[in-house]
Amino acid sequence: MDNDTLFLSAIVVVAVLALVNAWRGAVLLRSGDKPGGQKFFVMGLAMLLMAAFAIYIRPV
Repeated sequence: MDNDTLFLSAIVVVAVLALVNAWRGAVLLRSGDKPGGQKFFVMGLAMLLMAAFAIYIRPV
């Protein structure tokens, strides 16, 4: 595996985990746990922002 394949795999894993965090936050918000749901939403957003920043600063 070269560096491009590893980078792409890491970005895909982070994106999937961010979506899972957002889903968990939505489930918690619907069940009435507002602080817990917000925590998972913020964690998912932070992961998406880190992935976007990693893609942005990657040299071409």
